[in-house]
Amino acid sequence: MLAEEKEWCIDVICFEISRHADQWGAIDRVQRSSMLADRPCAFVVPLLLSKTLTETQTPRVRQAFIAAVTHPIDEVRSYAAWGIDNKFWAANHALAVRVVNAIATEAALADRSWKAEEKKRDDRRHALASLSAAAAEDVRQRFWTEGEIAADAHVRFDITELFGAKANANILAILGQVPNEPLAVAAHRRASEDLVECWNRTHDRSPHQRDRDFHREQAIADRIQQFAMRASDTDAEQVLQPMVDAVDRHPREIHNVIQGLTTSEDSSPNTPHYWFLWNLFAEQIKRANWVAHLDSDPPYGSEVLSTVFLTAWWKERAALAELGRLCPQRRRTLRGATVGLDRAGQLRPFPLPHRRAFHACGFCTHRERA
Repeated sequence: MLAEEKEWCIDVICFEISRHADQWGAIDRVQRSSMLADRPCAFVVPLLLSKTLTETQTPRVRQAFIAAVTHPIDEVRSYAAWGIDNKFWAANHALAVRVVNAIATEAALADRSWKAEEKKRDDRRHALASLSAAAAEDVRQRFWTEGEIAADAHVRFDITELFGAKANANILAILGQVPNEPLAVAAHRRASEDLVECWNRTHDRSPHQRDRDFHREQAIADRIQQFAMRASDTDAEQVLQPMVDAVDRHPREIHNVIQGLTTSEDSSPNTPHYWFLWNLFAEQIKRANWVAHLDSDPPYGSEVLSTVFLTAWWKERAALAELGRLCPQRRRTLRGATVGLDRAGQLRPFPLPHRRAFHACGFCTHRERA
């Protein structure tokens, strides 16, 4: 590109990000799927930091970058987070870590302010938008000064608080690009433990219990699933262990997790690793207390069984073919199974015979021939 063309591109990117960077309206903040250019500009602005820039371009790009990371509109922030990919990490590792800590710092500042406001009468409280604006401005002013952002902010901020919970999804999106980083493994393990605690709130009827945010929970679950499919077997097991331990208590939620892993495997095959993760859950399902009551109507835990046997969202023939890619003995496993497919292609329990044998895969059961 010519120098003039590069200058024009930088001008457009910086302008579009900055145009609404100080407008903290509550409705604008939650807007989704807008056609405004600030989304794609936020996604590509991290790339500019690794390009050769002039003395006048550098401060503008830096300002636009941190404005995108702390933007009033949540979706712009998400685009900026996804723009910090593995290539950005390779070129600017220290800067990527600083971004993670900056997001955590901003959330901690806003949560601290909100706790102080909660002690006031309703008519004397500052609006959430003004608290967010103050925290974002503080981080923007300090971000490019070495040492101003604490190096351990991503560990100390509370991911269960109002602002910390939202910030954690973007932090996981950034850390998910480097599955071999110990700090990424620790952050996803922490998120996994918090997600299980959110599930536990379903049965908590105490008057002071916080309401569940299902949209946030789904975002965190998606990040964890994506990370688990990229990480090594050991790291993925460490991250997923809280969920694996929750199979007996939360089969419906585990159904969504396994389905997410299967979807990732279908789009980007990593079959040996997927089979390893599948088996983690399958082994735990074998020991679940609700397995002994599968003949109830409707059967408790049927969702997770449908997902394990690849019948959720699959036609029967496709499910058999996909499971066959993992387990060659699929016909023997499913067609004579104590849990099998009905005419609608859904998994349901069948009467258990007195004699049964376990299939070689260690999970599936089939009726032993006389």
